[in-house]
Amino acid sequence: MRFRSILSLATAGVMAAAMALCTACGVDQEKVKGDWTVDTVAGKAAAEYAAEYGQPELSVQVNFHIEEDKATVETPDSMESTAKKELKPEWRANGVELKDGDEIVYALELDEDKSVLKYKASYTALGGGEEEVILKKGTYDFAAGIGEMTGLNEAGAEAGIDAESAVIEAESKAAEAEAANEAEAAE
Repeated sequence: MRFRSILSLATAGVMAAAMALCTACGVDQEKVKGDWTVDTVAGKAAAEYAAEYGQPELSVQVNFHIEEDKATVETPDSMESTAKKELKPEWRANGVELKDGDEIVYALELDEDKSVLKYKASYTALGGGEEEVILKKGTYDFAAGIGEMTGLNEAGAEAGIDAESAVIEAESKAAEAEAANEAEAAE
């Protein structure tokens, strides 16, 4: 009986030491857990990057909700709805891999100096390539983005133009205004 107690204590001690060692060499999960959304793509604000390809910001946005043992990813599956997928986190020394079975869907790396996550994503469907995506804490309001697209579709139908043209025109005007403001600030 006494032997089992000593063995149990020794086993518990070894397990505690191993867990402490893993925690010491791994990423601080508390810095990664929570809600994350796209901040920049290829060094440009998400809306700016999407506008370069004639798309609304909604088209490049992704929301991540990361917990210790599960992660939920929300992406647009059209300009009218989103899809949510649950993935399994596998913690790494520099971040977390989000997996669907054995397949790595996202490999997120923590940049502790900037308090951001980053990963590589392919935007070939938009006309871009593989780009670095920077995530910031928070969530993108997909309902508002979808509502904006619905409003543009309705306004465009009344005016005889399609939503894509309306988005391009609106984003072009916004980019022109931003460029004018930057030029003013530089003077």
